[in-house]
Amino acid sequence: MRLLAEKADVKEYWFEFRRKYRKTPEFKHYGTEKLKEDLWRDWCARKKMSREKREAELLSWMRGVKGTKEEVVDKVYADVRYWVVGDEKDDIVRDALRGR
Repeated sequence: MRLLAEKADVKEYWFEFRRKYRKTPEFKHYGTEKLKEDLWRDWCARKKMSREKREAELLSWMRGVKGTKEEVVDKVYADVRYWVVGDEKDDIVRDALRGR
């Protein structure tokens, strides 16, 4: 749900976010209400961590992901750890995949 990465704010409450974006196609078709709220809370908690810690967590998680490079990239892009890293996230993923 890239909507979180693009438009969400840590200072915003779940109910405000849900009210603003509930009619967007990405939000409607993501999953159950509980799943969306859990994802929101996970995103907020990770966004409050330091940037270095978020990057380290993404890299350590990526080391444990099995599969081909394309499968790993698909899993990474779908994970909330990737969404909260920052602007250089594609470079971090590319460098980590080179090291495999």
